[in-house]
Amino acid sequence: MDATTNSLNWFEIPATDIARAKHFYQVAFGIHMDEMEMMGMKMVMFPGENGNGKASGALVQSANNAPSAEGTLFT
Repeated sequence: MDATTNSLNWFEIPATDIARAKHFYQVAFGIHMDEMEMMGMKMVMFPGENGNGKASGALVQSANNAPSAEGTLFT
């Protein structure tokens, strides 16, 4: 693996009240976040640009994603 590459490329922050979480992050970071549904999950995307070498991620609400001691999923 090349030391100049970013191996972290995706994160998911579980949320039980996705509208509240979206509002928090938009205000805290001064950003706009788009909503989408995919594979039975509600997702709110953090702004990102594919191929720029920086991690992208989303808030996620589904039966399989809940805030817990395990925290955020990084891939």
